[in-house]
Amino acid sequence: MKRTFSWTLIILCGTVLVTTALLGPGRLWGQRIGAEGSLTADTTSYEFGLQLGEDIVGFFPKCTGLVSASDVYEETVLTDGDLQTTQRRPGSKLIREDITLVRSVGSSDATLWQWRDQIESGDWNEGLRDGMIILYGPGGETARWRFTNGWPVRLSVDESVEKVTIAHDGLRRITETGVTRSR
Repeated sequence: MKRTFSWTLIILCGTVLVTTALLGPGRLWGQRIGAEGSLTADTTSYEFGLQLGEDIVGFFPKCTGLVSASDVYEETVLTDGDLQTTQRRPGSKLIREDITLVRSVGSSDATLWQWRDQIESGDWNEGLRDGMIILYGPGGETARWRFTNGWPVRLSVDESVEKVTIAHDGLRRITETGVTRSR
């Protein structure tokens, strides 16, 4: 009886050790290990839609620049006992980063190039547009951001990748969701 229990315990412990060695400590199912050994989420099923006016003009697997930031004002003050300390406060300047969307050229149409042509020809009345960046996940719409007075500051194709960079006057996260994705 004792030998059977001992062998069962040894096999069970060995299985746990092998599983831990293969999966790594703290790793959960469905997660990948990044370059520095950190856990990364699987983002292959997420996509960003670019909406100008009422129309979605494209879908992009990569988007950067959805940032809200302020500059920091630092002030040195004297406290009790002539002790100096630095206080950090929000500055008056809002920092706006350009939004960059990247996709394969194969999924491209001419809408973004026509928008860029309006800027190049000096037609600012038609070229400045309000729009939205909509994040779609496996269950539909996940989040959206509204930008104001956006315009394509750069539009490029490198090898088989199309990249559009949009400058804007403001970016806000919109809380209502529920729009179903349609291509």
